[in-house]
Amino acid sequence: MPTKTTGSHTASALVALFASSVLSKYVHAVTPSLTEASTTALRVVDAIPAVAVPTDTRAAGAVFVIVAVTVAWEVAHWIRTR
Repeated sequence: MPTKTTGSHTASALVALFASSVLSKYVHAVTPSLTEASTTALRVVDAIPAVAVPTDTRAAGAVFVIVAVTVAWEVAHWIRTR
């Protein structure tokens, strides 16, 4: 079972990474309020000492896509393996 879980988490991370690089510019155009929320979250994280993250809108769109894809993938994995 741990092998399946590790494989699923790895696949989720790769899909989220590639999807974010493709979809981040469209997220800003379609959902500006979600992009603004992501930008605010990135600014909060960037305010932590010794942490440097980009806070532009493209990075915020990428973070939103990564979180959305990862949550959807993990919920589907949880339902499938219950």
